[in-house]
Formats: sequence, structure tokens, C-alpha cells
Amino acid sequence: MIPQWKLKIIQLYETSLVRHGIMVVGSAGSGKTTIFNMLLKALSAIPGNPKYVNVTLNPKAVTDA
Repeated sequence: MIPQWKLKIIQLYETSLVRHGIMVVGSAGSGKTTIFNMLLKALSAIPGNPKYVNVTLNPKAVTDA
């Protein structure tokens, strides 16, 4: 794992504690998916925690009502 990714994974986790929704933004190949998946795997590996699953929604398919 790239050392700088550890900090980004921690920052993503801390953001998830205080926000309802998270958007990960960056250029192609910058590691967005890898960092997100590593966080999900780490949270799922904690004994007693549920298994975390990534669900991708199409924003055009969600109504505002």
C-alpha cells in the first residue's frame, strides 16, 4: 500500500463519522476506488462489525420526494 493512502483512508473514515454522504473526487488513476475499498475491508474486518458492502446508485434514478 502506498503510505500516503493510509492518511487518506483515515481521513475518509473520520469524514464518514460526521457526514451522511461522501463524495470522493480526483483524477483517473489517483486511487479513489482503492482507498474506498480498503476502508470497507478494514471496517468489515473488525470483530463484531457488520460486513460493509459498497452500493452504487445512479443519481438520476433517485427521486427527491
